Amino acid sequence: MAVHRKLTTRQFNAATKHFPRMAEHTRTAAYQLLVEQKRAVDIEDEMGIKRQAIQRAAREIYDMYILEKTGCPEGWVIDQVMLPPERMKEVKAIEQAELKKHGYAQRKE
Repeated sequence: MAVHRKLTTRQFNAATKHFPRMAEHTRTAAYQLLVEQKRAVDIEDEMGIKRQAIQRAAREIYDMYILEKTGCPEGWVIDQVMLPPERMKEVKAIEQAELKKHGYAQRKE
């Protein structure tokens, strides 16, 4: 199952400023995936960049956008996990409890 990620041009540009060494063709491919919503396989065919590399770059950029949006506490990490829905509820409850314990406002979904 594909994860739907979409950014505006402004959001994309704000997130990519943290990746000054990212190759321009990789940045362009990620832009096409995240902003223009092109399929990775089509970008791969058009640009000759492996689909996995496109998806990895897009994931890094999107994660940076989320990090900036949520204001992740210093020293904490953001990661992606795949769990059954009932287990995800447990993880989100742990996250909220930790945020509260450390004095951070509850994060909105």
